[in-house]
Amino acid sequence: MKPLLLLLAAGVTIGAAPAHPNRHATPYEASGFEPSWVVRMDSRRLVFDPGTTQPGFTIPLPRRQPTRRGYRMVMPGLTLEVRHEPCSSYDGRDFPDAVYAIFNGSSHDGCGGDSIPPRRLAGTDWSVGYVDNRLMPDPPENYSIHFNDGGHFVIQSPCVKYEGSYRERRPGLEIANLARTWTGCDRYPVAPHILEILRAPMRMRLPDGDNLFLTGRAGTLHLVL
Repeated sequence: MKPLLLLLAAGVTIGAAPAHPNRHATPYEASGFEPSWVVRMDSRRLVFDPGTTQPGFTIPLPRRQPTRRGYRMVMPGLTLEVRHEPCSSYDGRDFPDAVYAIFNGSSHDGCGGDSIPPRRLAGTDWSVGYVDNRLMPDPPENYSIHFNDGGHFVIQSPCVKYEGSYRERRPGLEIANLARTWTGCDRYPVAPHILEILRAPMRMRLPDGDNLFLTGRAGTLHLVL
């Protein structure tokens, strides 16, 4: 998860606490911004990185104290409060929990849990991480994909850009009129196989807000944030 800044939506109605506020899926991760603190938990331990010059620590998983909205964990140097209420990050991603980490004498906001898939692709930006389960040989940022508002689609490498239009009818996705619109150099072209996949109707799968799988007759693209 990238560093996060809590931006709770106004007017959110808080419901009753879950029947088992002491339980959630593991592993579990929460993080914040300014400083970029990170908490990771599994069934046995908690790892905390304050995101500052101060050292972090790893300890056995503390007991969770149920609260009306979730639970609290108190340990030397850190109090962690997890509230089961919607949370949005600074980059627009949504999460199921708002998380408050109290250290260095103050409370620092963040979000926790697996990111929630976007309701629409419009306004989302991705990188091509894998093609047919093969890791891209170049850094992922060399192949960026943008689903802009108004149905405008862009795939770009540092030297080449292709643009077209897209239509999203989940789980289906179609990209039309994909054509090269800019060439700056001969290095880092968009791989022909990627273009072949994009030019045919695809089926999308969003297991969370950080991963998007596009599968068509020519293969599968695994896009990542």
